[in-house]
Amino acid sequence: MRELINPLGDSRYALRAHVSSRLDHLVPPLFRAVPPQSPQDEATFDDYAATLARQLGLMASVVMAFFTLAWWPLDLVVIPRPEHVPVFAALRWRALSVVLTGVVVFGVWKPSGNSALLAATTMYAAFSGAIGYSLGAAGPEGLQWFADAAIAIIPVAFIPLRLGARVLASTLVSGTLVGSYMASNVDNITTPGFGSQVSFQVFAVLLSIAVGELWLRVTRHAFFQQLATQRANAELAALTASLSDLVRERTRELQALAQHLSSVQESERRRIARDLHDDLGQSMTAMRYALARLSARAQRTSGEPLDLLVADLAALLDGSTQSLRAVVASLSPRILEDHGLEAAAEWLCERIGEGTSVACVLESRCARGLRFEALDPRVALTVFRALQETTNNALKHSGATSIHVALALNAQEVTLAVTDDGCGFDAEAETLGFGIMGLRERVHELDGELRLTAEPGGGLKVLVRVPCASEVTS
Repeated sequence: MRELINPLGDSRYALRAHVSSRLDHLVPPLFRAVPPQSPQDEATFDDYAATLARQLGLMASVVMAFFTLAWWPLDLVVIPRPEHVPVFAALRWRALSVVLTGVVVFGVWKPSGNSALLAATTMYAAFSGAIGYSLGAAGPEGLQWFADAAIAIIPVAFIPLRLGARVLASTLVSGTLVGSYMASNVDNITTPGFGSQVSFQVFAVLLSIAVGELWLRVTRHAFFQQLATQRANAELAALTASLSDLVRERTRELQALAQHLSSVQESERRRIARDLHDDLGQSMTAMRYALARLSARAQRTSGEPLDLLVADLAALLDGSTQSLRAVVASLSPRILEDHGLEAAAEWLCERIGEGTSVACVLESRCARGLRFEALDPRVALTVFRALQETTNNALKHSGATSIHVALALNAQEVTLAVTDDGCGFDAEAETLGFGIMGLRERVHELDGELRLTAEPGGGLKVLVRVPCASEVTS
C-alpha cells in the first residue's frame, strides 16, 4: 500500500510544482514576490524602506502644506453655502497643523528604522482624523465630502510596509477617518447613506492593501536587483584588480626573465668569441706558421707540386681565419668595447658595403662636450644590436639597394634611425617577427622607444631612442 501511495503523492507534488511554475511565468517579473533573502539583506532593505518613508513623508507634508495654503482663498468662491466656510477653515487649520508637524518630524527629527514607518503611519492617520472631524462638524450635509475623503486612504499604499503592518496601517487610517467623523457629531451615524460610505471605506482599505503590496513587491524587486548588481560590480572590480595585479606581476617576471636571458646571451656571446679567438684562433695561427715552415722546407727538398699544395692549404687557412674573425666580430665586436658606438657603427656599415652590393651610409652627430665612447655599455650595446638587427632585416627581407644610418647623441638620449628603400612591411601583420619583438623588449628595458614607419614610395624607417644620463656621456 505504501508503494502505491508514495507515487501518487509524488505525482501530486510534481503537478503542483508544474502548475505553480506555469502560473509564475504568467506573472510579470516585477510583480512576482521576491524570495526570502538573507537576514543581512532584509535588514538592509528595511533601512532603505525607512529612508524612503521619511523622504516620502517630508515630500508629502511640504506638498500638502503648499496646497492647503494655496487653495484656502478659494473656499469663499467654491463653497456654495456661507455657513460651511468656517467648517472648511477649521479643516484647513487642522490639516495645516498636521502637515507642518510632519515637516518638523521628517525634516528635523529625521526618524530611522521602524520609527520612520511608525511616524509616517501616525502622521497620515492624524491627517485623516483632522479631515474626518472637520467634515463631521458640517452635519448630514458633510457626508458628500466625507465620501470624497475616502479616496485619501489609497495613498497609504505608498508607505513601504510589509503585509501585516500594511493591513494594520490601512485599517488605522480608515478607522481614524470614520471614528473622527462620528466623534464630531454622533448624529452622523443616522444620516442616510452613511452605511454605504462605511462599506466604501472597507473597499478603499482592501484596495490600498492590494496596491501597497504590489508596489512593495516592485520596490523590493528593484532594490534587490540593484543590490545584486552592485555586488556583481564589486566582485568584478575585485577580480579585475586581482587580474591586473597578476598581469603586472607576471609582466615584471617576464621582463626580468627577458633581461636575464639577454644578459646571459651577451655573456655567452662574449665567452664564445673569447674562446674562438684565444683557442681556435691561436691554433689556426700556429698552423699558418707551421705551413710556412713546411713550405720553406719543401722548396729546399722537392719540386713545384708540393709548393702548390702548401699554397692551397695556406689559402684555405687564411679564409678560415677571416671567417673566424667575422664570427667573433659578430658575436662580440671588440671595436665596440675598445672604441665606442660610433666606431662600431662605422665598422658595421663598411662591412655591409664590402660584403654586399647594398650601399650603407652612416651619418653621425654628437652634441658638444659629449662622446660616444663614454656611453653606458648597456646603452651602447643595445643601440648596436638594434643597428645589427635592422640592417640584417633590410638585407635579408626587404630587397633594399641602399641603407641610410643616422646616429645622434645629446645629453638626454641616443637616437638611431635606419632607413632603407626596400619593400617596407605589412602594417596589418599580427607579428613583426621575433627579432623585432626581442629588440623592442630590449629597448624597453632601458625605458627606450622603437618605432617602425613606412616610407613614402616604399621602404622602412626604424627609429630607436634610448635615454642616457648626461653625467655618463659627458
